[in-house]
Amino acid sequence: MKKGIMILLVLFLTVNAAIFGTMEEHIKIEEEKPRVTLIAPFANEAYWGSMANGVTKAGNDLGISTKCVGFTKMETEKQIQAIESAIYAKVDGIVTAGIGESDEVRALLEKADKEGIRVVLVDSDMEEVQKLCYIGTDNYEAGKMAGKDIIEITGGKGKMAVIVSKMEAQNQKERMEGFQEAIAPYPELKIIKILEGNSDVRILNERISQMLEEEQDLTAVFCAEGYGATSIAQIIKDAEGEYDDVKVVGFGVSELKREDIENGILYSTIYQNSYEMGYRAVKAIKNSMEDKEVLPVDYTEIKSIKKENIDEMEINKGRGAQWHIY
Repeated sequence: MKKGIMILLVLFLTVNAAIFGTMEEHIKIEEEKPRVTLIAPFANEAYWGSMANGVTKAGNDLGISTKCVGFTKMETEKQIQAIESAIYAKVDGIVTAGIGESDEVRALLEKADKEGIRVVLVDSDMEEVQKLCYIGTDNYEAGKMAGKDIIEITGGKGKMAVIVSKMEAQNQKERMEGFQEAIAPYPELKIIKILEGNSDVRILNERISQMLEEEQDLTAVFCAEGYGATSIAQIIKDAEGEYDDVKVVGFGVSELKREDIENGILYSTIYQNSYEMGYRAVKAIKNSMEDKEVLPVDYTEIKSIKKENIDEMEINKGRGAQWHIY
């Protein structure tokens, strides 16, 4: 009897050691994985959700532990806190959007670089900041593309407005520069107003409504960021015909934008491949860790989506993104 109990005890201990030994090894492997944190201005299932899914997929493919941090609205202070936390946690890489007007963000990114944390900027670059690379849209070319669409729909004549998030943002500056170059040969097409909305729907709705009331002879609007296009499209629909003559070119993709293009509310929208930005950012960090070449600037795909090529609009890549929301 005692011999039987001893045999069972030995078997139990052997199996137990095998199970917990395997678990311990698994935990150890997880801890040893390189860690990359995406810090996005927003947590959504559109542009930034698509990027988050690209980051997650690259992590799964390349053996990188990834975390996607985002916020309910754009707040530089929260982004600063998230970057500080990532530096404190000694992650191997940080992927984030540049905020050119923030000296504090600039200083933190410099600190991360000095501590050996690889910094990849996406969506918006920052000049004279030590970083691994910029991966994202060629915003100057995207602005030119939007300018060509405005010329196409207006015939190069009329008064127009431009809606931006913040003029200090590098991507907004570059889009404006490209846009202005495109329309420069058309002196009868004049920008009479530049409206800042901080990518805040409430602010945008108020300011766009006021603008449309004040500028009765407005011909066209270029929205250099995604939320502006969504806001003005809804205002045009709610006005039931009052502003149907205003031609709108926007940025970004979504189900709503698809419907608005099909229904003639938006003439076009500029598509950016944010999924690819996220994937390539993680891959660049992995390549750098393996001493492989990393391009300092890596531009991703852009294209103008109109009614005739509406099926090229990819709108589902942001769904199911696993966010840590603050």
